Amino acid sequence: SHSYPTFLVRPKNTTAYVNDNLWLHCIATGDRKPKISWSKDEQGGDKLDEERFIEHSNGTLHIKNVRLEDQGGYYCIAANRGKLKQSNFSLVVKSKLIFVMNT
Repeated sequence: SHSYPTFLVRPKNTTAYVNDNLWLHCIATGDRKPKISWSKDEQGGDKLDEERFIEHSNGTLHIKNVRLEDQGGYYCIAANRGKLKQSNFSLVVKSKLIFVMNT
């Protein structure tokens, strides 16, 4: 019997600032090492924009130059032998506000 993937490291709910570089980690184990992929809730399983979302083979997702519209729910998918599990997390994006003090 082939085991479903098991998450060893799940991506955490994360807060980032506009223009940040962000690294998210997802590691899973199973009978045949699971392949990790990432998606955003609104995209329903579609690939993320490969220009700014770089998926490394070790299961790390690098988001370059975070934008406000990147905010939302995401999931990491671990798949092996046709079996998959997903781990959901949220990304909150804040703009860097500069406050000018009146003296």
